[in-house]
Amino acid sequence: MSDDTIVSPDGTEAATGYEPEHAFDAEPVEAPLPTQVSEPTQAARRTVIQYLSGALAALVVAGLVRLGLAVPDDVAQAIGVLVGAAVSWLVARLMAIAKADAWLTTIGLGATPKG
Repeated sequence: MSDDTIVSPDGTEAATGYEPEHAFDAEPVEAPLPTQVSEPTQAARRTVIQYLSGALAALVVAGLVRLGLAVPDDVAQAIGVLVGAAVSWLVARLMAIAKADAWLTTIGLGATPKG
């Protein structure tokens, strides 16, 4: 047996370029569309919730920083933006958890709509 020879799973030699039989047996399967494509309205709702939660957090934090610290407005806004971005990211991550998505589905905000 040369180095080019491939041995099939049943122990017989096969020509170079041997492919197992099962590689050709499967029927091509069309991949399902991502939910962002199949349910664009649902994806938009979830994105709006994520964005609004971050924007609300940014406003609250910027206001609290202005009231509590003697910092310029632009610094307070920058802190608010950073916290808002973090909150938005956190909400998106939480929505990706399977149990959270199951609960969100019950209120109409799951990755796929009810029913």
